[in-house]
Amino acid sequence: MKKQIKLRSAILASAAALSALLFDVSSLGELKDVSRPYLGTYECERIFLGEEEKTDRFEYVRIELQPDGKMKLLYQEKQGKKGEAEARYSYDTQKDLLTVYVDIAGFEQKKTFPVENGVLELSVRYGGRMLMMRFVRK
Repeated sequence: MKKQIKLRSAILASAAALSALLFDVSSLGELKDVSRPYLGTYECERIFLGEEEKTDRFEYVRIELQPDGKMKLLYQEKQGKKGEAEARYSYDTQKDLLTVYVDIAGFEQKKTFPVENGVLELSVRYGGRMLMMRFVRK
């Protein structure tokens, strides 16, 4: 039970350190939105907390990047528990870098992650161990 709580906390912490709404291309309406191919849903393929793989504990973990600079991290455990967290982001299209901004105890924190060919690999320190997650654009 304690490990489940820690893993849930780690997932939410990663959302805070990185964390988007399901994106519907038909609702774009403007050419500038179409020119932002990074928008949309990223599905998590792998989750490691330290040396332990945690991927099989979840039905899904998703990051959704919205056109308004908001993002969500959504997850559902195999046992049915669902959760989500929100953050703000910016995307550098020249360098393919996703920067996530979160408010932690009244202070804005930011972390930048590279995006290569629709693959986003996140790593954040959590509880003395590295939480590593690999997301692929769907």
